[in-house]
Amino acid sequence: VSQLTIAGQNNVQLVGCGDSSILRWTFDAALAAGSLLTITNSNRTKITELRFDGAGLTNPAASRLNHLVAVGNATAADVVDTHIQLCTFTGMGALSGDGVHILGTTANRISRVWVKNNIFDGCSRFGACVEQGGRFVWIVDNQITNCETDIALVPTAAVANEGIQIRNNQILHTGAVRHAIRLEGSAAAVSHKIIVASNIVIGGFLTASGLLGAWRGLPFGGH
Repeated sequence: VSQLTIAGQNNVQLVGCGDSSILRWTFDAALAAGSLLTITNSNRTKITELRFDGAGLTNPAASRLNHLVAVGNATAADVVDTHIQLCTFTGMGALSGDGVHILGTTANRISRVWVKNNIFDGCSRFGACVEQGGRFVWIVDNQITNCETDIALVPTAAVANEGIQIRNNQILHTGAVRHAIRLEGSAAAVSHKIIVASNIVIGGFLTASGLLGAWRGLPFGGH
């Protein structure tokens, strides 16, 4: 598969049969930024029981704009009610990108996203990332390993994230830098109402800055 897009569509479901249902990405990243699956301007999308494999990605760009699933692209209208669950994200080698990447703007929010009960194993930058413009996002009950950073809120513009919950994830962190979870906000648009609770982290820790009203609950086991 080169690139798939769900754009301007409502009530779409992509349903597989677990790890036997493989979407293998074949794409030359030297030509352009792109993602295996991009969801824009769509409501009530469900992605479940699929294996997203980036092993066919060649010439990954240092800009890291290549992702397995991109929810929003900062140019289209709002994306609302997206469920990504019971999937596997793997095969993103060095200089690739994220397993799931969420990107909105002040005008075009990415609202009510569930990233739940997935496996992230081998995503060279972030397993699951809310870059900016996320509103009410649940990253919960996932198993994550072999990622540079496992879960991230890292804005690249003055657009806040708000109402983000990161709960009950099991993380075996293997990255050279030990921040398993990075939570950051723009000084011009502080991210707020962030809850991190009941995650189990081995081999890394959490870093946080530029947040308002953030709460970290126990247990959070890092070594």
